[in-house]
Amino acid sequence: MRGSVKKEGRTWCYTVDIGKTPDGRRIKKKKRGFKTQKEAQNSLNEVLNEINKGKFIQAAKYTYSDFLDIWMEQIEHSVASSTFSTYSSIVSNYLKPVIGHYLIENLNIRLLNNFKTGLHDKKLSNNSISKIISVLKNSLNYAVEQEYLSVNPASKIKKPPEILKTTIE
Repeated sequence: MRGSVKKEGRTWCYTVDIGKTPDGRRIKKKKRGFKTQKEAQNSLNEVLNEINKGKFIQAAKYTYSDFLDIWMEQIEHSVASSTFSTYSSIVSNYLKPVIGHYLIENLNIRLLNNFKTGLHDKKLSNNSISKIISVLKNSLNYAVEQEYLSVNPASKIKKPPEILKTTIE
């Protein structure tokens, strides 16, 4: 990644390329208001260092619903049609209506645990809840892979236990 420092009026600023959008356009970060060129250069160096270490993630301004559309488009041809159909149903019936309006960067473990509790409150089976949680985790794993997020907020959500059916003879 590259960056530059320049003077704008009475203050200094830096501009740095921080990645690309899903459609391939460059994303630039610009920060203004430094009193000296050295301050701007030091701040730029910190950002470049974070980028090079893989620790800098620019927050994506997507709602979870918008992100799910991107994710579904990406996986459509990489999973079986029956899997895609199941995922589509879960996305449209459970994920988008309840948590789709949140910005993806605002999803957190508490919010997602409350979402899971709501699924239990609707009296869904443990199997159904497990499938919904799997789709949630898979979509947010993709968000991490594509650097929309730095960590998956759903990674610590536990699936409900499977209930084993036994027959008595």
